[in-house]
Amino acid sequence: MVVRTLNGLLQARRIDDAWDVLVDLLGEHSFSKIIYGASRFALPGTTGDLSSALVLSTCPAEYVQRYVADGLFHDAPMYRRSLGTVGAKSWRLMFEDEVAGALSDAESAVLDLNRNFGLNAGYTIAFHFLVPGTIAAMGLGADDGLSQEDVDELWEIHGSKIHFACNVFHFKIMTLPHDGEMALTMRQREVLYWIAVGKTVADTASILGVRPSTVEKHLRLAREALNAETTTQAAVKAVVMNQLHGPVN
Repeated sequence: MVVRTLNGLLQARRIDDAWDVLVDLLGEHSFSKIIYGASRFALPGTTGDLSSALVLSTCPAEYVQRYVADGLFHDAPMYRRSLGTVGAKSWRLMFEDEVAGALSDAESAVLDLNRNFGLNAGYTIAFHFLVPGTIAAMGLGADDGLSQEDVDELWEIHGSKIHFACNVFHFKIMTLPHDGEMALTMRQREVLYWIAVGKTVADTASILGVRPSTVEKHLRLAREALNAETTTQAAVKAVVMNQLHGPVN
């Protein structure tokens, strides 16, 4: 089972393919309510530009909208515990904080939201920072009917295998193209590629058989699409998001 999952993850060519493989494995181990988030341009103490973030989930769209898009994750107790750390943590920690009266009103509200959507037990995994400015975490919500005690016992048996597979998934999708809300056209990617490898605007125009003004136009549109102030910043973002394309045949 683990070998099959790892082969599937390593052979995946699209983020959705890798996600499907992981979801199948987690479902076999009673984790059916999953949410993964990764941001690649976070400054210290921030979550970065959410327009470039990758969010994957098996949870209802309404939950994802409220938790991620509306920013409630900032007040999630397990999010707070995961900041600046790496590894898996039981949700037992936040339930103990709740009993002790250690949660803020905002954190309690997120806990209520989770319960309203059946997220009553689980684990949170914070991942290694592959490059500066990258933060990523995954929430694993257990199937209905399982208590946190049940999940902790399950984790004792299968936790290392699950954690390993989630790490492989995370490392894999960091190598796969992701546009987020910052999609580039093929020509924009090609123009940025030539600039990134050291060609000038004039060189790039000659290579592509177009006018320098056309190259400048594509670079301007790429900067706008990537929310970048300079072409250098746009090229860096495109590289980090695996969006650069070489020559188009």
